[in-house]
Amino acid sequence: MLEAKLRDTRKKGKVLRRLGQVTGTIRRKDGDIIPISMVMHKVETYLSRYGLGSKFDINFENEKINVKIDRVQRDLLVHNIINIDLIEL
Repeated sequence: MLEAKLRDTRKKGKVLRRLGQVTGTIRRKDGDIIPISMVMHKVETYLSRYGLGSKFDINFENEKINVKIDRVQRDLLVHNIINIDLIEL
């Protein structure tokens, strides 16, 4: 299970990526869009094992949420994930 934290939107994404974080959003069933950040190497490891089409659980503020990947954005040069958008199932 991956861990997601509420993202501080006052910090730029570039700063978070330097600290080893992936930025993104969760689109909830009720229509809310929540900005999140996740540990980059854990997300990379999970996606290399299970692929982009997988459905998985994340732990967000002590709540287990079943999600699927909507969109992934990668860096052009080093191909790291820099942004991930998730949809709650």
